[in-house]
Amino acid sequence: MAVLATAILAAPSSAWALGFGAEVGRVQARSGPVGNSRGVFGRLSLLGPLDLQLDVAKTEYSDLERRDTRYGAGLRLEPFHLGKWLPALIAGLGVLDIDTPAWQGQLGYRELGLGLVYELNKHVRLELDLRQGRQDVLVQSKNQAPVPEMVLPADGSGQEYRSGSLGLSIDF
Repeated sequence: MAVLATAILAAPSSAWALGFGAEVGRVQARSGPVGNSRGVFGRLSLLGPLDLQLDVAKTEYSDLERRDTRYGAGLRLEPFHLGKWLPALIAGLGVLDIDTPAWQGQLGYRELGLGLVYELNKHVRLELDLRQGRQDVLVQSKNQAPVPEMVLPADGSGQEYRSGSLGLSIDF
């Protein structure tokens, strides 16, 4: 939240919109578990159709005793309107705090995605997005066993994932 407040204060005078929202979704590792996520996000318009988006989300995997907390930032481009519909391009990166009984640490992630927004009215939007990304180990707690396969593949090459979410946002 402090980062969002700083971004708002440092925003150029051309910034015309500030938005907040909530989202629910699914995350699936390429060769692993599927999790349910829920989160909140804030968005600040930078230049025309380009927005800075900050998000915090929690993901729980029902088959595993694993919970992830996601802290991310990204750029969102909504290049044109098709009536009430707006296609979007998304690029983001951030950190996942992983908590399992056998391993705790942080993964870095980077992702690209496509979205589709429907403007219910001037201020309320329904947003759908699909993303493809990759996770890699950033920090591992000391004196811990190697990263288990439920977090990353055994070869340590990183884990590809895809996600989808549905959100509702309010723009000011």
